[in-house]
Amino acid sequence: MYKAAGLFSAGGESGYRSLVSAWDTPEAIVRHAQEAKGPIFDPEIARALPDPLDRMQYLDTITYLPDDILTKVDRASMAVALEVRVPILDHRLVEFSWRLPSRFKMRHGKGKWLLRQVLYRHVPKELVERPKTGFAVPIGSWLRGPLRGWAEELLSDNVIPA
Repeated sequence: MYKAAGLFSAGGESGYRSLVSAWDTPEAIVRHAQEAKGPIFDPEIARALPDPLDRMQYLDTITYLPDDILTKVDRASMAVALEVRVPILDHRLVEFSWRLPSRFKMRHGKGKWLLRQVLYRHVPKELVERPKTGFAVPIGSWLRGPLRGWAEELLSDNVIPA
């Protein structure tokens, strides 16, 4: 029906988990590491929300949004003394989005379908369709560059016992 359905494998949430996890194999990075078992692994959520798109929306609402996006916005705004509000999280809008059928949320593999239709009426299409720019911290280049020695020392066999 839509691409979101393919993100959930028959055996669990591995497709969605791969999108929201920092590492698919944390044990390859740090010996004996395991991803924390959070709501993504809860079988009750799958039973309560059998529609994959609804399940992703719920999981994003309880994990990604508060633990990632809102935290970053809060820190970035505090760093420059800005008071920030998140109008798209108005409870009426959230409740409305939950009532929408999936066909209004995603079409042809593109999310936020209904929001895009409204924006096309008021905003030039090239502004709506441009690539996402995120809040990513260049941790990879830092750890491969100026922080490499520090990171290697923290992860050495002398510090982390086998």
